[in-house]
Amino acid sequence: MTDDSVDGGYEAMWTLVKMVAQNAGYTLVLQYILTDFEKEAMHAGRKVFPTPSMKGCLFHYAQKIWHQLQWHYLGALYGTDMPFYLQVYIITAMAFLSNEVWY
Repeated sequence: MTDDSVDGGYEAMWTLVKMVAQNAGYTLVLQYILTDFEKEAMHAGRKVFPTPSMKGCLFHYAQKIWHQLQWHYLGALYGTDMPFYLQVYIITAMAFLSNEVWY
């Protein structure tokens, strides 16, 4: 992971990964790339590796949801209101649904 959250830093990281593999005599044939939910990291990954699908880490997805709850002052409600807790839980679980459910 890079501390530089601008597109250029992530693009440099993905380019370096590709270059190191090529210098070692490998051709990367990727089916998917797993990242956290940084838009910049996913966008840069697509620029350097256009074919694989991008996947996000469930831990980071749940962490983003929790941070949004805290940002909107809903952390206490999450801890005390069971129906609200279950709705947030369902949102997190939706990550396991296939794309076919959405179309």
